[in-house]
Amino acid sequence: EPRLLSRLSMGLVADIQAADIELRRAILQSKLTRFAPLEVPADVIEFLARTINRNVRELVGGLNKLIAYAQLTGQDVTLDLVNRAMADGLRRAERVNVAQVIDTVCRYYNLTQDQIVCSSRKARFAGPRQVVMYLARTETDASLPQIGAQLGPRDHTTVLHGYEKIAAVMQTDPQLRRDVLEIKAMLYERAPVITHK
Repeated sequence: EPRLLSRLSMGLVADIQAADIELRRAILQSKLTRFAPLEVPADVIEFLARTINRNVRELVGGLNKLIAYAQLTGQDVTLDLVNRAMADGLRRAERVNVAQVIDTVCRYYNLTQDQIVCSSRKARFAGPRQVVMYLARTETDASLPQIGAQLGPRDHTTVLHGYEKIAAVMQTDPQLRRDVLEIKAMLYERAPVITHK
């Protein structure tokens, strides 16, 4: 009705959009003041800001969950702790496929898809290829043969070996752990959100 339109026109019309990554970082930093003197490293803030990007409530909830987990277990806040404390939540609402994993790993390591699927065993190609195998196994619903089919093709035993090798090396190599977590953050930043109707 004209009367209602007139009333609403007296207000301020503003376009409210999702928080960008800079704002998400700032929100996390401001919330951390409540938890002083607990230290939260910059790489953890960056990971949370990149990974939890749908709304601010989930972002703050994720930080609260991480802090509670750290306090209950008496552990320092690290990327490894984030991965353990929030593994289920990070995957909850996204759909990821093998093609997205390949694309994200290629971007992270500055490789082409042809280089990822080539037969070369050079470390520059084999390492990222095994990271694809690891993430495709842990972050998608694809079977080993399905993953292998998009990587060459390669046999399912090759995919299993690549997965197991990355899983083992991550236990002793903090740089590889950081790489995998950063790739995972990039992956979920681009993944489409599943809508439940």
